[in-house]
Amino acid sequence: MDPANRLVVTDLAALAEALGQDDRAAGACEAVADWLMGLGHAAQAARWRSWSLLRPAEGQWRAGLVELEALLDAPRRGAELADPLATRDRLAARAHAAGLPAQLCRSVAVLEEEHGDPWEAERWYRASLRAQRAQPLVWLLLARLLLKQGWTDEALLAVETGLQLAPGHPWGLKLRGHALLATRAWVSLAELERCGALPAELDLPGERHRRQPRPLWPGPAPSPLPLPLLLALRRDLLRRPALWLLLHSRRAAPCVWAAEQELLPPDLLIQPIASRDPLAVRQALGTMPCRCQPEETSGLLYDLPAPVGLVVVERPLGRGLHRALGLLRQQPAPPPMVAPVGLLAAGEGAGAYRERLRHAGWCLWWPVQEHG
Repeated sequence: MDPANRLVVTDLAALAEALGQDDRAAGACEAVADWLMGLGHAAQAARWRSWSLLRPAEGQWRAGLVELEALLDAPRRGAELADPLATRDRLAARAHAAGLPAQLCRSVAVLEEEHGDPWEAERWYRASLRAQRAQPLVWLLLARLLLKQGWTDEALLAVETGLQLAPGHPWGLKLRGHALLATRAWVSLAELERCGALPAELDLPGERHRRQPRPLWPGPAPSPLPLPLLLALRRDLLRRPALWLLLHSRRAAPCVWAAEQELLPPDLLIQPIASRDPLAVRQALGTMPCRCQPEETSGLLYDLPAPVGLVVVERPLGRGLHRALGLLRQQPAPPPMVAPVGLLAAGEGAGAYRERLRHAGWCLWWPVQEHG
């Protein structure tokens, strides 16, 4: 069980201490609201939930603690609190019977997360958001859960959605900072720091030097391609769909180079996915003569909106390549792929590729069934 929730049921003094601290008050109010909802006290839960967004005066939350103490002294309520699994099952049954309303789904999600089942917790959080999308704290709770599981791209998208609904929410700013630190998104962190949107506790002096602007290429800028090779590549890219996927990127370097070489098809649309440094990628794509979609999570790879002309994939951080790339390679008309040298292999069968070009540490893989 989450320590913040233990405070609600066993240690009101520690809860009072949390409510008196700026960085813990919102989470403590949320924990109290979830337990009250689990006990069926909807009105009190709604009041505590509103306090998580707008911090109450000390007199207000102390009066709330008096009410909590009375509830905790009731034997029947104490028995329910002593069996959180029974409470979870009872709330889940109520949620299904009521058509999955947002608040009940959210309460079940919190209990699932406390019980140590992140997959069920995510499912219930998303059910709550389907019922009512405009719940900033649910987006932040989902972001925290995803960040704990290592899904930083989805966590970033969830926390950005929460911050759009509740701009400047201190917990949201902190979660976003932790997610960007997890992906070593130094350019994004530097920009947030410049705008005053980086919580002070995340401003790590030892990392400050790593947030300074860096050149696009680690070594000398790539030289232009020989003209015959450049013309052949431009011809073949123009024949392909005008949708490029940019996966796990930090600076969008291959796309910037392609623009400099005039290799971009007309009306090109670039879709960044699970970028490791989202603001750096957005800045780079903003300098190019093409249209750019908002950042998406890696889940989009399973449900692409249109045929893909090219996939640019950089080395992911701390995990293997996304399995959906294998599905892309097995399509009837698989897209060419650009990746750092050594990241991809030629493959066999319908998904076989050949190395067409190696340049400046990058490799262009072309489907064997096409003759570029």
